[in-house]
Amino acid sequence: MGFPPIATAPKIEQRSKSGDNNAIARDNNGIQGHDNNGNNIVNGVNNGINGPVQVSKERSLTEGDKNVVLNRINAVRTQYGLKSTRVNFGIFLTSDMQKWAQQCREFLIASGFTCDHTSYLPGEFKGVGINRDPDDTTSVAIYVGIDMK
Repeated sequence: MGFPPIATAPKIEQRSKSGDNNAIARDNNGIQGHDNNGNNIVNGVNNGINGPVQVSKERSLTEGDKNVVLNRINAVRTQYGLKSTRVNFGIFLTSDMQKWAQQCREFLIASGFTCDHTSYLPGEFKGVGINRDPDDTTSVAIYVGIDMK
């Protein structure tokens, strides 16, 4: 549906048990760094399972998203002759767009839609899909999966 990319989260600073930020400057060969003083911060080559980690912030619903969602819902309602204002959500368990789905639901309720059914689905789905609900053919379904951007 052409959604903008997810913004990256700010850098998170890790501190030791004592609360300081004194890093242990040595390589990590498979275990998390630890000295007798309780510091657990390791700078250097990480050869273990704790490799580079990118923390991403979930994307929020934008004004552009709202327009796309409303246009697609109206197109589906017209295509199938749906009179109901009911919209059901199917959120895949692998989805990284939970926040987006919640904001979309709140927006649709404020716009006069009824959104009283949310299913959490197994498997994987990429992007956002809006179509007639196969289980409730008088309603529209919005499927929320993994963000494509």
